[in-house]
Amino acid sequence: MKIEQLEIFGFGKFSEKTFTLHDKQLIFGENEAGKSTLFSFIKFMLFGFKAKDKTHREFKPLAAKVYGGRLTLSDMGHQYIVERSGLNNRSNKQEVHFTKDGTVLSAKAWEEFLAPMTQELFEKVYTLTQENLSINAEKDMGEDELEALWKVTASMGTQELTGKIISLNKEIPELYKVSGKNPELNQLLDKLAKLKQQIEIKIAEADLLLPNVERINQLNQQFIESEGIVKKLRHTVDELRHKRDYQADYEQLKELSAIDFSQILSAEELRQLEQSYLEISESQRALELILKEIATEESILSRLNTDEQAFYIKKQGEIETLVAEIPKIYGILKTTEILEDTLRLKQNESHRLAQDYQLENRQLYSNQALQALAQNETQGGRQSFSIINLIIPIIISALIAFVLRKQPLIAAFASVIIIYLGYQLMKFLNPKPSVIAETITFEAASEHNQRLLQVNQLNEEVATLTRQLQDNQVALDEFSQAIAEISAFLGTARLDLSDRLSQINIFYQEEEANRKQLTSLQTATKKGQAAALEADIKQLKIKYPDFEEIPQQAQKQQILNNQREQLEHLKKRLAQYFDLSQPVDFEQLLLDLARRQNELHAQQIKLENLRNERSKLKIEINFLQTDGTLDELYQQRATLESEIEAKTETWALKSGLIAAYQSILAELSEITLPEILTLAKEYFLFLTNDNYQDLFLENKVLKVRLKTEQSLRVLDLSTGTKDQLLLALRFALIQSKKLNFPIFVDDAFLRYDSKRKLRVFELFEQYKASQLIIFSSDSQIKLFFETNNEAIEVLN
Repeated sequence: MKIEQLEIFGFGKFSEKTFTLHDKQLIFGENEAGKSTLFSFIKFMLFGFKAKDKTHREFKPLAAKVYGGRLTLSDMGHQYIVERSGLNNRSNKQEVHFTKDGTVLSAKAWEEFLAPMTQELFEKVYTLTQENLSINAEKDMGEDELEALWKVTASMGTQELTGKIISLNKEIPELYKVSGKNPELNQLLDKLAKLKQQIEIKIAEADLLLPNVERINQLNQQFIESEGIVKKLRHTVDELRHKRDYQADYEQLKELSAIDFSQILSAEELRQLEQSYLEISESQRALELILKEIATEESILSRLNTDEQAFYIKKQGEIETLVAEIPKIYGILKTTEILEDTLRLKQNESHRLAQDYQLENRQLYSNQALQALAQNETQGGRQSFSIINLIIPIIISALIAFVLRKQPLIAAFASVIIIYLGYQLMKFLNPKPSVIAETITFEAASEHNQRLLQVNQLNEEVATLTRQLQDNQVALDEFSQAIAEISAFLGTARLDLSDRLSQINIFYQEEEANRKQLTSLQTATKKGQAAALEADIKQLKIKYPDFEEIPQQAQKQQILNNQREQLEHLKKRLAQYFDLSQPVDFEQLLLDLARRQNELHAQQIKLENLRNERSKLKIEINFLQTDGTLDELYQQRATLESEIEAKTETWALKSGLIAAYQSILAELSEITLPEILTLAKEYFLFLTNDNYQDLFLENKVLKVRLKTEQSLRVLDLSTGTKDQLLLALRFALIQSKKLNFPIFVDDAFLRYDSKRKLRVFELFEQYKASQLIIFSSDSQIKLFFETNNEAIEVLN
């Protein structure tokens, strides 16, 4: 893709100005000369004036009635024209037209043509500035963060998002919610929506007051007819300019046609030649590697053949069995400690209870004895109860005596019988107290039984713990006897059992690791491999005695192939415009171009007159809004949009930071970055005048290699060298995207010294992948362009 021409109707300080751009174009000028204005014009022509982007309002011309312009570019043999213009008033309404080879394109088709190029990609990657070609690391960033910053910069072309990651730990203010009404940003958006409705109402009111609509429609028809003539003439002029611009390619075609390509090897011959060199080189590297491995293994062998290893190998099975038992023995030791502590506690408790209770009688009272004690304690209560009950038989006997008063003998006999029976019942219900009641109470006997049972239970637990300790000691003694020999060898026989176990375990782990390492050594096999490789290398050198010159031969072949491919490419491209069987008369072509340009200029003047008359009528219509309400609404909307933009940027920065960072890291794969480094290596070596010989990743760390074979991290390079590396990475990144989009350089090398600048200029001179447009106030680059007869546009 190539931007060929810029036609500015009105933009900033420029009015009715036309610029023609070449493959390598320098836009030179001092500060305030208009370089930034011209660059902004290109960006706005390509991507448009965004509604929320107030920057374009700063470039509205002071004198011209219309602002905007037209941009012409070519791509793959087609010509594209984009025109964006509008009246120089507060409405900011635009007219946008896109064409391809004279055919109208839709806005969607234009975006598809530019895709995947976006304004962000244009500004961050294809625009080279001093700011985005340097790493501005924070003082508190660690090495890992700096490495990540370099990688993201290398693979994405910008460090902006990574720099914002530092603020991740800050809380995101509640500026906006999807369904919210109270957040500040929601209120502003609601206010903006209402304001837009008011503006639409006012515009509709203004449309009703358009007395000149019919005249404007007539002018529109005339404008369309005149514009059609202009487009046809412009297309003819563009074709002639396009042919004129191919004059340098035509001269290059004649030079390449004179080259003798008969010396070019076939692809198979070149492949065999390179394969032989690769085979010898790989064999030599493999031999060096094996010899290093043999030396390393011999060193390991001498270090590992010890008395300890010999003893271990002899007793390996026995030692492995003992080591397997160690966890069990550790468990017994731990259990023994717990049992001993518990035994002491139980013995002390039993002794204490025996002393506290003073149990002279060690026999338990039986249940029968306890029942007797209980009856004795209740005897007194029952006797008083029975004496009271004797009243009943006495009363009964008295009643009988009263009834049988006429028979006194029978009455007396009956009374005696009843009293006797009551006495026997009293005797039965109140037995004579037992002798045991005279020695101990029921409560004392019960307490004696409980204490004696408690002491007996503790004695039984002491006996059980004692038996368990004896069993544990037997197991420990048996294991101590089993490890006696290995403990004697290790000199740990006098240590306690726990320490001996620890030493045996350490000995086992160390010697087992040494045994495995000895088993893995294959020194004899590798010596045989080394001898075989030496023999193969010898045979290959006999077959290819000049193999060291193969890279130079291959490079020469590559140059010839590139030249032949370039010749075929030029023939194919130029055949679309010229009859290559006949010489091209560029003088006659220039005369035709001048004639057509004069015709085009006359038609453009006519078209501009129509545009001015139409604009004047539209301005008069706008002036019909005598109350100034619409202008006030426009001003309120602009202010409100600026405020919303600021709030939105703050919200987006904080709320979307994590997702943006993860998206960047996802693109930074193990495949993408190495590919970019491979492309960047050539540029970096050229910029540093071959002071470095390689650019690579080592353990995911970006490094460079000096001629002295010393490797440095990028963080350890000087500031100037880092800048050169970033420039190389940026060119490589652009090359990897393969978008054939122009590169823009905006005074990106102000802090370079003279030598570094010269290397950059030479790189620009050699760069042919796409169009290169440079904006600069540096007189040194202007002199370089003049010396090399490159295109220069001087702004005053």
